[in-house]
Amino acid sequence: MSADKDSELIPAINRLVAEIEAAEAKTAGMKRTVNELCGFANLPVKYPKIEDSSPTGGRGVRIQPGQFYRKPLATAVSSYLRMRGDPNAGGSGPAELDEIYAVLEEGGFKFDAKNEMTAKRSLAIALAKNSQTFEKLPTGQFGLKVWYRREAE
Repeated sequence: MSADKDSELIPAINRLVAEIEAAEAKTAGMKRTVNELCGFANLPVKYPKIEDSSPTGGRGVRIQPGQFYRKPLATAVSSYLRMRGDPNAGGSGPAELDEIYAVLEEGGFKFDAKNEMTAKRSLAIALAKNSQTFEKLPTGQFGLKVWYRREAE
């Protein structure tokens, strides 16, 4: 396959992975409930090992340790949003600020802030100021500006 063809498959893959992870998370939740009910009934737990084995944290994309280490903030965020995929082409699209923050940290990005709240505030400000690259949606999520270009009218 060509590189273009391969990249066209990424949104479909991400969407399916997200659906699988949602189903697995639902199953894990049901297992926890069964275990809790077993405890109330003084029965042994039915599911002693409930794992959230999702390597993507429920986001449909795989984040590698060190993936965003020493990367500029805009580069790291753009990279993550591209991994999520264009919502107009079947990708997951924009992300919440908390999710972006968590993904960057997971990928080794180092925020220059005293605490998480300050880091998130700085992240929000940086994304809002970089209106050439990022778009803040009315939902509060952030996406890539290229996803929302207007067609010639």
